[in-house]
Amino acid sequence: MSFIGRQKINIPPGVQVSVGTNTGIDTDASDATATIHVIVVEGPLGTLTLPLHDAIAIHQEESKLYCFPKIKGDGSKPTKTYWGTTTALLKNAVEGVSIGFGLQLNLVGVGYRAKVVDQELQLKLGYSHDIVLTIPSGIEVVSLANTKLLLRGIDKQAVSIFAAKIRRFRFPEPYKGKGILFENEVIRRKDGKKK
Repeated sequence: MSFIGRQKINIPPGVQVSVGTNTGIDTDASDATATIHVIVVEGPLGTLTLPLHDAIAIHQEESKLYCFPKIKGDGSKPTKTYWGTTTALLKNAVEGVSIGFGLQLNLVGVGYRAKVVDQELQLKLGYSHDIVLTIPSGIEVVSLANTKLLLRGIDKQAVSIFAAKIRRFRFPEPYKGKGILFENEVIRRKDGKKK
């Protein structure tokens, strides 16, 4: 039994969850259309759509959602592979459309700077050139200070991927502690060479 999968998902006021269908191309059969079940989560901050695997069923009781694996037609054991994953993704979607997600990045280093111009993020990270990144749609980047960035959005995965993309230009290093750090991240420091 999945410990994550059997957890209930509380639906806050103003959030609606519905299961629909979407016609797409089936990757198994060439040029054949297949019906894909999707979960649509609507809230005050926006709408998210998640794919729903055939082996998972969604049940709603008042303001609570439950995911559980379906029993196969031949009576064999239910497929539990996607049970916990579906529950976690659905919980993140409900939280995202109701209150949203945010990540703060701190730039630690001499001369490190960041600023937002239109839909572009400009970074000075000690290279001979500035790094310019286009901010994806659905993500808001706020420059709290020259060395602090706040990334906000309703999709946790999209926010995390963009934060990782920024961070890969300067991973934190253990000797001086320089780099791009998440808020409250602690770097285990190493001693340099001793004479």
